[in-house]
Amino acid sequence: MLNINPTTAVLLLSEFIKLKPKDWIALNAANSQIARCLIAIAKSRDLKIAGIVRRSELIPEVEKLGADFVGVESPELPKQIQIAIGGMPISLGLDAVGGPATATMASVLSPGAHLVIYAWLSGVPIHVSQGDLIVKRLNIHGFWMYYEEFLPKMRAALTEAAKVVASGKLILPISATYKPSQIKEAIEYSQRGGKVLLDFQVNTRIGRDAMKRKLEIERFSLVSPHQTLNIFN
Repeated sequence: MLNINPTTAVLLLSEFIKLKPKDWIALNAANSQIARCLIAIAKSRDLKIAGIVRRSELIPEVEKLGADFVGVESPELPKQIQIAIGGMPISLGLDAVGGPATATMASVLSPGAHLVIYAWLSGVPIHVSQGDLIVKRLNIHGFWMYYEEFLPKMRAALTEAAKVVASGKLILPISATYKPSQIKEAIEYSQRGGKVLLDFQVNTRIGRDAMKRKLEIERFSLVSPHQTLNIFN
């Protein structure tokens, strides 16, 4: 688990702007698995977090994770966030949803801020107003952890993520366990939401190694870049 979501979270918080303690970031899909990692690692760096969710009943859960403000996606949300942050700038926005949710995210960011698109849960192209793009001059990036420029940095990112997990500040709940022969079912389940584990316990070492090789082949043939993240609400 450490080499996907927590490592991705470290890279998202490190590679686009140098954040200082008490700086604000914004993220949507705030109750998702990847958001849990982002919140835990951001808090370990003493950052402030504005989280966005789709339903009001999710607010207590995300507040418990450590977000400093949590609001529901709505036309009123940008004003609510501005009141909550007391006029402080938000220099990094992390969008996992796409569509109109991206426009909401862009609207709360400060001039010159960085908007990073790392998933598209809605399946809809991102919406960004001309005002946010032209007047505020937002920097918009796409992200995938396996981009060539990130590969040399993954070991350090993994090390930081492991420390946060070891501290007990980041706990990722397991929703289901599958055998390697059920890889297709496991992927389908993860797309609906939840963290899954693969159980490699087989009778012999030869059988285990063969199963691992088979899994690697199937993983690269079945999983597209955005499916490697457990980011679903």
